[in-house]
Amino acid sequence: MSSSTLSLTKAKDLAIDFIKKYKDALRNGANGLPVNDSDIAKYEKMTPFDFFNEVTVQANFGSYFNLFDVRWTTNSKLPQIWMGEHSTINDLNKKIAKNSGSDESLRHFYQMDGTWYNLTEARLEALGKILDQLCAKPTVKTAKKSSKKPVKKPEVVVTISDTTEVQNEIAFVNFDAKKFEHALQQGGTNFDPMVSNERDNSASNQIDHAINAFKLAKKELDTFISELVKAKEAGAKYVVDTDWCERKDFNFKK
Repeated sequence: MSSSTLSLTKAKDLAIDFIKKYKDALRNGANGLPVNDSDIAKYEKMTPFDFFNEVTVQANFGSYFNLFDVRWTTNSKLPQIWMGEHSTINDLNKKIAKNSGSDESLRHFYQMDGTWYNLTEARLEALGKILDQLCAKPTVKTAKKSSKKPVKKPEVVVTISDTTEVQNEIAFVNFDAKKFEHALQQGGTNFDPMVSNERDNSASNQIDHAINAFKLAKKELDTFISELVKAKEAGAKYVVDTDWCERKDFNFKK
């Protein structure tokens, strides 16, 4: 199991093999649909750089983070993989084992505690372990039919997160939440590119600050989309900004 950084060509071959193996656990980020044979055929025809730069293959759970990306350096372009934070491969395997006690813990480690690393065979194998657990199909039990008439359930509030609630087919979302600051406020309150004089340049419009701000925005958008998807699964058909009207003040009468 190699832990050395791979060339784009070798990395693409391994990534394609990985996608084929875990196809049922992945989705095409461009359209939100499960990865299919047509998608894979398209990926195989792409150049290694275009594959890592353009393709958005995502794990079909949680916040739908992209699996692969590419990092530019002065002299090269390096294939990247999203993985939970770690210092060494041994540390990574220990953290996966530690968090595998529950799907929620493992998902949080992989996505919310993650960042981009150089793609290696060892990290790709670790990603396989994560998908093996989080994408395993649950055993479905057939419910017995009942002769009793169904009881109409009372209207309830479904809490999706600390920023999203669902009631009566409406998702009430706090668009001003701090955790969405970078995504919904054009890079966050500390990023300010609105300057018209060289002497006004400062840390707030420094290029590395901009890059980091929008990397955070990307993660926040994944979380935001995930919460909206969960709200839809909970019955939501519409979205209301709670800064305009809170759920308790909304007129549900048609």
